[in-house]
Amino acid sequence: MSGTAPGGASRGQPLPPRRRPSALAWLALAAGASWIAAPLLGLSWPWWSGWVVAMVLGHRAKTRIDRSGGRLRGRRLAIAAIALGWVGFVGFAAVLIWALATVAFGAEAAVGPPSSYTASPSPDIARRM
Repeated sequence: MSGTAPGGASRGQPLPPRRRPSALAWLALAAGASWIAAPLLGLSWPWWSGWVVAMVLGHRAKTRIDRSGGRLRGRRLAIAAIALGWVGFVGFAAVLIWALATVAFGAEAAVGPPSSYTASPSPDIARRM
């Protein structure tokens, strides 16, 4: 036996502090996933707010992890939450632009040109009457 304890530390020396996962990073990732899952599952809470929470908590978690000096882990989770937040932002912006264009230019702009069908009778039918 070489005199080392499991984990590589010598006997009599304290083990290095264990890195713990950042709960804030997990919470940010859960918020980022919730804006995707909520409408798919038919949940009635404001699903669009999930990407905002994911971005805010993701940035806070990443900052705390970077400042922890190696005591916290979960930087990739925080980055994934930030990425989900940006995807949500882009999707929300696209829906908002589409809705505003529909209101501004009328429903025809969103659906296409109006059909050529009219309710008035054709000239041949009008002459017969």
